[in-house]
Amino acid sequence: MKTSREAKSGGLPARWRRNRLIAGLVSFLMAMAVLYPLSPFGHADRLDAWWLRIRFFLRDNRYDIHARSWRQIPPKVDPDIAIIEIDEYSVGQNEDKTAWHMPAIAWNPYIAKTLDILRVSGAKAVGIDRIQPETTAQWLKAPRINEPDNDEILLSSISKANNIVWAKEFREGHWVQPWDGLLSVIPEGDWANIDNHVGFANLHRNGESVTAFEPVLANQPDEVSLAARVAERGNGVQSRIVKGWWELPGHARIRLREDNSALIDYAPGIANPEPGPWPITIVSMRKLVSQPVEPDNRFRNKLVLIGTSFEGDPDKHPVPMFGPNGFPLVPGVRIQAAILQSMIHGRTLGEPREWQIWLLSCFLGVCGVVPFLMLRWLWAALSIAGTAILWTAISAILFAAAHFALPVSLPIIGLALCGTLMGSYLSLSEERERRKVMGLWGQYQDPRLVDFLLKNETARGGQGREMEVTVLFADLKNFTKTVEHLSPTQTIVALNRYLGMLNTVIRAHGGIVDKYLGDGLMAQWGAPEVSGEPGPIGHAEAALRACLEIQARARDLENEELSNPGSVGFELRLTLHTGPVVFGWVGAQRLELTIIGDTVNVTARLQETAKQLNSEFLISESTYSELTSDVTIGNRAEMEIRGRDRPLQVYEILGVSS
Repeated sequence: MKTSREAKSGGLPARWRRNRLIAGLVSFLMAMAVLYPLSPFGHADRLDAWWLRIRFFLRDNRYDIHARSWRQIPPKVDPDIAIIEIDEYSVGQNEDKTAWHMPAIAWNPYIAKTLDILRVSGAKAVGIDRIQPETTAQWLKAPRINEPDNDEILLSSISKANNIVWAKEFREGHWVQPWDGLLSVIPEGDWANIDNHVGFANLHRNGESVTAFEPVLANQPDEVSLAARVAERGNGVQSRIVKGWWELPGHARIRLREDNSALIDYAPGIANPEPGPWPITIVSMRKLVSQPVEPDNRFRNKLVLIGTSFEGDPDKHPVPMFGPNGFPLVPGVRIQAAILQSMIHGRTLGEPREWQIWLLSCFLGVCGVVPFLMLRWLWAALSIAGTAILWTAISAILFAAAHFALPVSLPIIGLALCGTLMGSYLSLSEERERRKVMGLWGQYQDPRLVDFLLKNETARGGQGREMEVTVLFADLKNFTKTVEHLSPTQTIVALNRYLGMLNTVIRAHGGIVDKYLGDGLMAQWGAPEVSGEPGPIGHAEAALRACLEIQARARDLENEELSNPGSVGFELRLTLHTGPVVFGWVGAQRLELTIIGDTVNVTARLQETAKQLNSEFLISESTYSELTSDVTIGNRAEMEIRGRDRPLQVYEILGVSS
């Protein structure tokens, strides 16, 4: 009877439960030791880069059931930011053939007029995502006659505004920034605070796309980004970093990662091609400067970025979204605008710290071990697969609802690694235990019956099947008198020697030992069919040949015993009978797969007849009629059978005719 503890654990032995717990702990520790060094790679733009693109897509699009296609959610236009672009209309073949000519140094008058319009429109701050390290004369290498002084026009416009921020870049080991004159003419600008009007425009790129930004360089804390400088100039306060947070005092704060970066929360539509729609007001500079210098309400109280977006512009970068040919290329000024959005609204993509990512991986690692401690292998594997799907779904929901990038790859790797280690252990250990059990069961039940039960589920039920078999009863003559002078140990040794020989010969001839009966045994040929097929001969013939070999082996054993003083020898009495039986399970809580029926009873009674005839080997007429060999017959007799009208003919077998 199972104890309550065994019932709760599915009836597993305590040793198995203990080994499983130890294996689960070892699997978990091994997996976590592997994952800990990978924690820095568990961020959304590293191992999860593939999933980051999918999450942006799922957040920004909805599936239209009627149209059977994905549709983008209309973007909301940011009221605080605007972009002025030198676009394809500005430099390409537009309708009135008035496209701007290259080189870009010749665009200074257009930029100057743009700054004038922004000044009178009341723009809060202007960030110019364009680097001009040289004057026009330096760039042209030689003065040109009657050429208007582009630099003077630009300097005149800059000198009227103190809210301008120029971009600079770190290239080939050094900083490239606007020439000094562009910065020195800014009102109230001197060499002491000139850095407040310049910020680096380098984009933080992980893998294949721009996913994050740095407000301040981790290795150079005095270097502030272009977007951060624009946010500072627009709000009139200095930003700072405090305990892992970037702060714009009184306005916004964002949490930074260990490397001083933060994930960009790209607004829907930022990667849309012409003509939009976009989440930020975008104006063509060519169209803007074609109007007079007068207030334009599109820029009032806004942070404005100026940059390029024309075809062939090198300042285009891939973003983590889906495009027709992989990652869509977005103008750098729009990415700067997305960064500025994240900063002034304090809305970057949230994500756990490296140690928190590892703890989440630990949690899912536990989820990969526990099912194998409680469930069967298949259900445990399905449970782990379900956990991975659920975790992925939760990640997508958190991303869409809370702008939080819950890590997916590393925790699921932890889940899969723990599950694989635990599942592999159970598969190997249970296979080892199965072999032990099969070997142990095979000592109590014929291995062929075990194999038959494993291959035939219908045979495991309680209903028996009727079939014809040949039954053997084998008994040791005068066993009690022979062993009365032996010790119990000597008796068991002597008995097992003969029973072992009987078992070996019976199995060799296709028979199955059904049960041991003290100093004898019962065997049968014919049930089940798979084990009762001794080849081209029938089960009666196979039983006959087995008995003849048993007699020969018994004489050899008796001769060996006689040659050893103090040893014991036995003579055997064998009886065979063929007839119908029922093959199936017998018993209640302790079951036995056996044969029952009148055929078994008759075979047992043949033992008494053989004893009366002093015969070693006796068979019934039903067995005799099935034989194909020419046998030598000794005594014949009739045996009265209760319930039968006529007696049963029996024959003493002396051997096989040559």
